[in-house]
Amino acid sequence: MEFSPSDSVSLPTRTLAFFETLVQTLPPRSSSDRTCFRRVAEWLRDEVRAGRRDDDVFGQVLLYAREASIGRVRNPNAVFMSILRKELGYDPVTARQRRPATR
Repeated sequence: MEFSPSDSVSLPTRTLAFFETLVQTLPPRSSSDRTCFRRVAEWLRDEVRAGRRDDDVFGQVLLYAREASIGRVRNPNAVFMSILRKELGYDPVTARQRRPATR
């Protein structure tokens, strides 16, 4: 499934499509990687919903994932997370704190 943002698609649907494409681009090595990618997708959804980022951020982050997967890197998932921190200021701790409790 290739991700392409569209105004006719709901934000939760775009978030799911983004997550599925991210997992195809950077296959998770563990359940921890999968959880990390899910949290990134949720953070992006929350950023778009709050108006802090545009819808095109999903495509931008997928480009970061592709960039991290190119070459002979020992841990492309770690490279991806490093790029997210540098380019978008992603911080997993504050991203979790900002989210409302769902339980």
